[in-house]
Amino acid sequence: MSGLSSGALSPSLIIPELEANPFILLAFAIPLIIIIGASIAMSLGKGRAKIDSPPTLEQSKEQFKVPASPFNREMKYVEDDDINHFFKAIETDMGKIQDVTKKYERLVKIYKKLDMRTKSFSERRAERARERREIVFKDIVEIYQYIEKLKTRGFAYGDKGKKA
Repeated sequence: MSGLSSGALSPSLIIPELEANPFILLAFAIPLIIIIGASIAMSLGKGRAKIDSPPTLEQSKEQFKVPASPFNREMKYVEDDDINHFFKAIETDMGKIQDVTKKYERLVKIYKKLDMRTKSFSERRAERARERREIVFKDIVEIYQYIEKLKTRGFAYGDKGKKA
């Protein structure tokens, strides 16, 4: 409102201003329309809401099915005190560790032989030994990473859930 200087507005001042710029009413009308529309929408949505009722007799007799997950499958063995199941898992892991240990020892022997060959007088033989030694070292690192993964896996046993 450009021509207003006094604090009190009189109708004689507002009417010429509205005639000059009628879009000033939109500043008040748009928020008012939004508020009215939102309240109508909320009252319509409130009437459509369903109130939950207690379960019927059929629903109350319906069996609850536990979702299939590795934890829920293992719980069956824990509840039945089936220690053999866990013992078989330990034997399997120990067999894997023995296989990995044998493979590690074999690779260490190969690595030492290749390390000696890198000191050979023949350049071609020494270069091939360096390349193969690098490949064998990568295999040894993979074995070490596998053992680290086995160490962190473990399982809980007993009342306190101590690591076994």
